[in-house]
Formats: sequence, C-alpha cells, structure tokens
Amino acid sequence: MAEKDIQYYETQEDKTKWQSTKEFIWNPRTRQFCGRTGISWAKIIIFYIIYYACLVAFWTVMLLVFYVTVDSNHPKWKLDSSKIGSSPGVSYRPSPPEKNVDSTLIWFRRGNASESKYWSDSLKDFLEPYQVEEGLKECDFGSTRKPEESCRFNLNSIDNSCSSSQNFGYDMGHPCVLIKLNRIFDWEPKPYDSDSIPQNMPENLKNDYNSSYVYISCEGENPTISVLINIECKAWAANIKYNKKERLGSVHFELLVD
Repeated sequence: MAEKDIQYYETQEDKTKWQSTKEFIWNPRTRQFCGRTGISWAKIIIFYIIYYACLVAFWTVMLLVFYVTVDSNHPKWKLDSSKIGSSPGVSYRPSPPEKNVDSTLIWFRRGNASESKYWSDSLKDFLEPYQVEEGLKECDFGSTRKPEESCRFNLNSIDNSCSSSQNFGYDMGHPCVLIKLNRIFDWEPKPYDSDSIPQNMPENLKNDYNSSYVYISCEGENPTISVLINIECKAWAANIKYNKKERLGSVHFELLVD
C-alpha cells in the first residue's frame, strides 16, 4: 500500500463523529450531498415526481368514474337487488351511549339528573330536524314526495308527557321511547287485505285496522321500578317480513328504571 494511501486511511480513522457527519452532508472531495451527487438527486426527484403524478392521475380518474356512475340522491342497488333487501328493519330512540354500542338497554336512576339528561338530550337531538320551519314537505295520503324530501311531522301530536318540555318523562321515571322504520329507497308499504290480516296481530289493531297506516305494536311486562323489562315492537304491513336474526320487521330492547 502506498504511503499516501496509508496516511489517508489513518486520517479517516482519526476523524470525529461530527466531522464524519459534516462530510456526509457535504463532501467537497466527491461533491456529494447526503451521499448523492447533484445528478443522482435530480434523477430520483424526477422519478418520484412522475411516480406520484401518475398515482394522483389514477385516483382522480377513479373518483371521476365513481361520481359519474353514482347518484348522490339514490343508491345504485335498491330493494331486492341491494344487500339490505326490500323489508325494513325497526329501530328505537334514544340509543345507548356509543361505549355500549352492543347494548339494547335503556337504564337510568329516577331523580338522577345527569343520567336522565343523556336520554332526553338524545331524543331532542333526534327530533331537532323536525323543529325547522323550512325544507320539510307537507305530506298527506294523496301526495308523493321526492326521495330527497322529508315530510313534516307534527310533534304536537305526541302526548304532552312525552314532550321536550317534560324531558320526555325521564326526570319523572316514566321514559318515552320512539319507534321508527328504517329507510329503504323506493319501498312503499302494502296494506293487508281483509282476508290476509295476520292472526297474531293484536286485537285492538285488527279491530281498528286502516289500510292507510303502518301500525306499530309493542309487547312487554308491566313497568316496575328496579325490574328489567323486555320489550319487543313490531311493524305491521303486508310487505314487511319478520326475522329476529336479521332484525327485520321488529326491534327488541330492555328498560330498567332504578
């Protein structure tokens, strides 16, 4: 090994870490910045510019195709051609807190303002869109509405004890629960014929049956303080199927007032 090479090797060994770092950032001998020459940096920068430009162009084209083929007001697949089918489910409000997402229990202590407040506030939030004066359509049995329109619901038709001013009865230990049909696009209820009314329909509904309505019936034990009450509510129409496993046509929840 030549003497010059030995001296250079020894010099490299004697370098401090700071000197090595500075030389990595900029090496005046090889004219490299962070281990690459200017040409090398230019090539890699151009490569990534082209690479990410192609990615952006690809996803932009995909989004454009998506927005062209999807209607913002209607799902592409409806009724029997969709995953949710042509029979609506039934749900209830207020729902348990998100931390108890798998629970179906409405549980609070009578006279406990903090606990009852959650349930009453949840109902207030759910009913808030019906409080507005504009944007809702006045609907009746002789008119139809567009899918993007919502019908006005007269909250005054609800019993006063289940009103917002009474906190929906939760302060007094007489809670109100709202039952609703889940929305399915293009689904229209079909009434029962006089000969097709189910045998298991409650007698009071049979006696007062009006084909203009979808009826809701609920069954459960007599309300008792500190006793868990199981409640099941069903919707009645000729084209509503009942399947507890698939949660079609009915909903089950529990109520406990301490």
